[in-house]
Amino acid sequence: MKAYIKDILREVRHSMGRFFSIMAIVAIGTAFFAGVKASVPDMLHTADDYFREYNLMDIRLMSSMGFTKEDVEAIRKADGLEGVMSTHTMDFITHKGTTQHVVKAISLPKTDKDDPDYINHVRLISGRMPQNPKECLVEEQELKDMGYRIGDTITLESGTKSAVSEYLKQDTYTIVGTAYTPDYLNYSKGTSTIGNGTVDLFIMIDDENFVSDYYTEVLVTVKGADAYDSYGDAYFEVVDKVSNELTSIGMDRSDIRYAELQKLAQQEFDKGKAEYEAGVSRFEDEIAKGEAKLESAKDQLLLGTAQLTSSKANFETMQTTTQLQITQGEASIAQYEAQLNEVVALKQQMQEEIQPLLDGFENQIAQAEKRLDEIERQLADPNVSESERALLEAEKKVLEQSIAAAQKSIESTKAALVKMEEKVQYFQQQIASGKAQLAAAKQQLANGQKTAQQEFTAAQAKLDTGQKAYVEGKLELEKNRKLGEKELELAKEELSVAEQQLQKLPQPNWYVLDRNSHYAYRDYESVTQRMDGIAKVFPLFFLIVCALVCLTTMTRMVDEQRGMIGTYKHLDIPMARLL
Repeated sequence: MKAYIKDILREVRHSMGRFFSIMAIVAIGTAFFAGVKASVPDMLHTADDYFREYNLMDIRLMSSMGFTKEDVEAIRKADGLEGVMSTHTMDFITHKGTTQHVVKAISLPKTDKDDPDYINHVRLISGRMPQNPKECLVEEQELKDMGYRIGDTITLESGTKSAVSEYLKQDTYTIVGTAYTPDYLNYSKGTSTIGNGTVDLFIMIDDENFVSDYYTEVLVTVKGADAYDSYGDAYFEVVDKVSNELTSIGMDRSDIRYAELQKLAQQEFDKGKAEYEAGVSRFEDEIAKGEAKLESAKDQLLLGTAQLTSSKANFETMQTTTQLQITQGEASIAQYEAQLNEVVALKQQMQEEIQPLLDGFENQIAQAEKRLDEIERQLADPNVSESERALLEAEKKVLEQSIAAAQKSIESTKAALVKMEEKVQYFQQQIASGKAQLAAAKQQLANGQKTAQQEFTAAQAKLDTGQKAYVEGKLELEKNRKLGEKELELAKEELSVAEQQLQKLPQPNWYVLDRNSHYAYRDYESVTQRMDGIAKVFPLFFLIVCALVCLTTMTRMVDEQRGMIGTYKHLDIPMARLL
């Protein structure tokens, strides 16, 4: 027996590498199995510690119609609650360069970690917390991946036809820090109805930025639930009790909310109906005013046309009358000129006939005056006898009478010439006056024609403009009528759809979701389950390899020690010991 044991020890010593390899393979497989198997509870324990440290919600409440403040107060009255936090969330679009990203905006919760209502604690990674509504936190990893930096601004768009102002008080925020939230434990952040359908990153902003008067979701923690393994049945037994009560509350509050929504929808419908009826009335009034305005414009056009026609007729009459007066004036002037020529000829004839008479009278006067001078001298002579003096006095008297008669004849002849000259001047004045009046009449006629033509042109242009405005107004009225009728028809259809929607107003539903509905929570659990599967399957490969190595080694040893085995068998050493 000693020789047998000694031989075995010698064989082991000579094959030390082979035996050590087998032992190492077995040790590694055992260690790997123990490590992987122990990692599962360690992972679950780490997750529990993380959930407790950051106060991960136990129940998430969601509603198809949102939550009012009254709904939140009703939730707070439920038994077994540790904390309740109402939040706002909304998906938006932002652009970084030419790339579009879907952003989930989350209302920033309270930061007092001792407050039980502070659920899903924010873990600040860099920067600082927002201090005013214009600042925000951004997810740490996505900040790096998308090229943002602290201090940059991020601008949000609605991604729909609605304006951002319908949901937020402002659309641009300054990044002041990065953070993580236990709500997202992996890279998946859910789906969205805008953009590419997948949420790319989240930002946290002050709750005051949200315009909505209802909350998107309510987060709840259950009293005593953190004492249990969050993936264990005992934990869900505690949470399910509260979930059932919240479901019951949700049914009651849904009925109340449904009644409120029906009332509000009815009020909005009545308001819309009143606005529609007022719009119809305004439309009819505007159309009536437009038609009255067009009719008035048409009357003005007709009146203007009649006035223009009348003015033209009056001008034609005045022009004819003036032309007749000019013709008559020209005839009168011709008549005066003929009479003037006759008077001038007569004057010339009288001057030719009277001049010799005047010369004779003047000679007669001169001779008589000469004789009178002689008589005066003779009378002045004292030697003249009385008879001679008497004869001289008689002759003097005759001469004086002769002179007086001659002078009278001269005066009468000159008076006739003066009268003839007056006639000439009269006819000349009449002709000059007539020509002046004729020239003035012609100038007045020319000016009247020019002025009338300008007035007629201006009046016609005004009528043409009025006619054009009338036609354009008529077309515009018809266009507005069709557009108004179309808008009213569309409003009527919308009103009809609103009435149908009011009649088919859906019942608000509450969704009470525990952690099993939390994607990151379930994903982490599936990771631990895969690790548990690996712990069960992977070490088996090491054992199979170890068995194969042992089998190969034993086969080789049998071949090498076949003679020694036969010797041992002849020495009656049992087969079990040989093996």
